[in-house]
Amino acid sequence: MADEQNQLSFSQRMGLVPAIKLAQVDGIDKPLQNSLWNVLTTVCFSGFSSRDRTYRDRLRGSNFHDFANATYSDFYKTTIDTLPQNWSTFKSSIKESFFKMSWHRAYSFLEFIVGLNHRGTSESLIEEFNKVLERENSAYRFVSGMVTPITSSNEIEEV
Repeated sequence: MADEQNQLSFSQRMGLVPAIKLAQVDGIDKPLQNSLWNVLTTVCFSGFSSRDRTYRDRLRGSNFHDFANATYSDFYKTTIDTLPQNWSTFKSSIKESFFKMSWHRAYSFLEFIVGLNHRGTSESLIEEFNKVLERENSAYRFVSGMVTPITSSNEIEEV
């Protein structure tokens, strides 16, 4: 009990906000959404490098060009000739899209990104996503590369 009290925030200890967050089954709240995006940003989107020395943000010819093409054509099902010319614009467009997606579409997007295994990031993404999903009390975890409903941590171990 003392350990649980030490982990609660002031607001939780004072009863001003719930001490226990309800499981997120049919939705993604803002803290979970932000945390999932932060994982994408730090694990997957970091390390952008353009071959163009004069235009360092150019997407074409960069180490993310194939990733961007696959995301536009295979996830968004849109034409690749509408792909932005620079990385920062591309990243901003998918960020805007991510934060407007329905909760189930966001999980589909995460599965898609994990499946791409861009620059060998799948394992790290899954590990970090699962930490966030557990911390934010989501009713889902990545199991074998797919977002899977869970009811307990024992169920995850069984799978």
